[in-house]
Amino acid sequence: MSELKDKMSFFYQPNPELGIRERTFLWMCLIAGTFATVVIAPTDLLEHLPLLLSGGVFLFGLAFFAMFWLARRREIYAYRTSSVLVLALLNFAWFFNCGSQGPSALIFFSAAMLFTVLFEGATRIAFLSFFVLNALGLYWLEYSFPHLVNEYGTRLLRLQDLTLTVPCAMAMCVLMMLVVLNAHADERERLAQSKAELESTLAEMRVLKGLLSVCASCKKIRTEEGDWTQMEVYIEKHSHASFSHGLCPKCLPIYMDANRV
Repeated sequence: MSELKDKMSFFYQPNPELGIRERTFLWMCLIAGTFATVVIAPTDLLEHLPLLLSGGVFLFGLAFFAMFWLARRREIYAYRTSSVLVLALLNFAWFFNCGSQGPSALIFFSAAMLFTVLFEGATRIAFLSFFVLNALGLYWLEYSFPHLVNEYGTRLLRLQDLTLTVPCAMAMCVLMMLVVLNAHADERERLAQSKAELESTLAEMRVLKGLLSVCASCKKIRTEEGDWTQMEVYIEKHSHASFSHGLCPKCLPIYMDANRV
């Protein structure tokens, strides 16, 4: 049983040390691959949509599984490759799955959230800008050349397709938000723990600062109140150090000779 659990953890138990981008990428690949191969491709066949669409979606799903495996086993996170793959899938499905009347428009919103999480800085702006221009270009092509877009045979087929796609799109959005929130909570917990450890360390490290007035003869230390106290007593009072006394090899013979007398 434990062996089976260890094997299954490969899929459902991401490393808690991973950041938001890595976690999002892993779940995106796993969910996208599962939906594409197990749900969307078979459903498209049942709805008598073009066979090329079902085959293409299935191949895209396998590609997502491959990227998931590379990320989990080799720690290779193909952010750009996966994003280009998502764009290619959306463009491919747009023409074969009824354009703006089909589910592709809904997936665009999920993909926009995905790109926002996966990329940073100028790369994020570039991908999102290209993504928006790509979506606008698809709408323009559908408007200018409507014959390029496959249409639903009946209203019932469109309803069935959207009924399946809407929960999938919502699940992807919710999943990404959960990943972000959980990673943020983990980061806050780690910061709180680090802060507590730092405060504990600082509390234990009572460091002696400034100049100490030490008697050149008896080595006593003058306190802030002007009293003279033994060095051991002063240090034990102002730090967590403690003393044990002994005799070094040089002083031991002197001490022994003095005691004989």
